[in-house]
Amino acid sequence: MVLLNGHGGQSSEVGEVVARLWNEKRAYAVAIEWWGMALKASAEIYPGTVSGHAGVEETAMILAIDPKLVDGSRARTVRRAPRRDGVRTRPFPASIILDRPEAKDEGAPVLDESKAREFFKRVTDEVETVLREVFAGWEEIR
Repeated sequence: MVLLNGHGGQSSEVGEVVARLWNEKRAYAVAIEWWGMALKASAEIYPGTVSGHAGVEETAMILAIDPKLVDGSRARTVRRAPRRDGVRTRPFPASIILDRPEAKDEGAPVLDESKAREFFKRVTDEVETVLREVFAGWEEIR
């Protein structure tokens, strides 16, 4: 079973599901969080930007899939704020949740469809590579 997690706020729960599937059902399961596999591509395609929820990477993925879903005027003006150690809020007081404080416009999404397509391809290729490795490993241990 492959669980493609699209929400970092549920990483722990998804990990627990993978463990329970194996422990209780002996079902082979893997959780994929694509953003964890995007770090190298992001640093190379979008150098100097701050990652985060609804930031450059997530915007790029949507831009690559369907550019009409990205409102360019809002993407650059919507409130951005960093996560802070020791602070938990619900809801978070910004739409773009940055992994660290940013310099001026450092976390603003880059609305470049060509870069977005390159980013999407590199990330999805990495996901495919990892899944093939996992599946091959499972075949060997069966």
